Amino acid sequence: MSHRSRRAYDHRIKEQIIRAGDPELFPELEIPRSTAVSWIRRGVGEIVSLVQADGGEPALRERIAKLEGRVAMLTAQYGPRFHPERNLGPPNPTSGVSA
Repeated sequence: MSHRSRRAYDHRIKEQIIRAGDPELFPELEIPRSTAVSWIRRGVGEIVSLVQADGGEPALRERIAKLEGRVAMLTAQYGPRFHPERNLGPPNPTSGVSA
């Protein structure tokens, strides 16, 4: 039995095959029939991409700046009681605070 390496396909190609319902739509790409048929059977799913459709990196930097401003405001308002970085782990059983 031969083992093929795992291949990744552009989501736009996958979407076109699904919408056309044709597993042989791009024969030059040599996509295994079973792969294309499974795409068609599953339908169009969520697309995960590093390139953001909603403004990309500038929008993310703006969102981070707003969130950092909110953290600063909450820290000023609640003082030492507000520490978001402490809330990332499981509850501390010795703190006396119930979850």
